[in-house]
Amino acid sequence: MLFFIAQMEPNAIDIVNKVESFYQSSFTMLVAVLTIGLVIVGIVIPLVINRFQIRSFDRAEKRLRDEIKELESKVAVGIHKSAGDTFFMQAGGFFKVQTYEMALCSSLKAIEMYARANDLTFLNSALEMAENTVEKVEGGNKFLALFKSLFNLAKKACEEENLRDQYTNRLDEIRNKISCKKGQGD
Repeated sequence: MLFFIAQMEPNAIDIVNKVESFYQSSFTMLVAVLTIGLVIVGIVIPLVINRFQIRSFDRAEKRLRDEIKELESKVAVGIHKSAGDTFFMQAGGFFKVQTYEMALCSSLKAIEMYARANDLTFLNSALEMAENTVEKVEGGNKFLALFKSLFNLAKKACEEENLRDQYTNRLDEIRNKISCKKGQGD
């Protein structure tokens, strides 16, 4: 083959050099394109995928946080409702055995718990129990501080749960009756 190349005309050698130069530059270009392609596939695409995964994770995390808050709220309502039921039943038991001071304490605590659970049906029942019980409480200072403290907690719970008007008015009436009882036993 060297013999064949040596016998070529000078013009032919130029053509061979040009063809060799073309293939060499084409091969260099191919290597460059493959290198750039590998960089894109090996670095850029994983970065883009990572970015989408982070966004997806952030959305999922926010959704889970919202669900947790919702569940915490439902659990808190359930706890308050259960506590309200317990105090209401306790108030009924104290009322039956004519321990009216303890019945009033339990019914005021039930009002607070039902207000926090936003359970209006049982809140009305607990208010009725407190209204009926306060009539039977004898005067005196023995339980007055406790009544006022429990009353304030019940009223605060009603106000926090935006149950102001009708419920707080009834609580104010109970407070007034408690205050009137103070003077009777002294």
